Amino acid sequence: MVNDVLTVGVVGCGSLGGVIAGKLFKKHGNNLWIVSRNRSINDTILNTGLVVEEGITITAAKPLVVESPADIGNPLDVVIVTTKLNTITDAVKTDRKSVV
Repeated sequence: MVNDVLTVGVVGCGSLGGVIAGKLFKKHGNNLWIVSRNRSINDTILNTGLVVEEGITITAAKPLVVESPADIGNPLDVVIVTTKLNTITDAVKTDRKSVV
């Protein structure tokens, strides 16, 4: 870890993962990765960013987005899995290799 900043991954970027990623981006910035197999979500984040509205507060983030943890290249310090229950097994199997 550089300067005690964790490298964080959020697996799944639906309604829950998107909010968590938006909040984490404030602290982790370019050390935040989103792993999502949904190309539509990935394209939106890459083109317009991730926007989280909370009352009158709006957080705009441009986190790093990949379809596979293998695309990250380095291990993550923390992984938050926010996928649906029917896909969680695949998400955990895939991500375990990148978190060492």
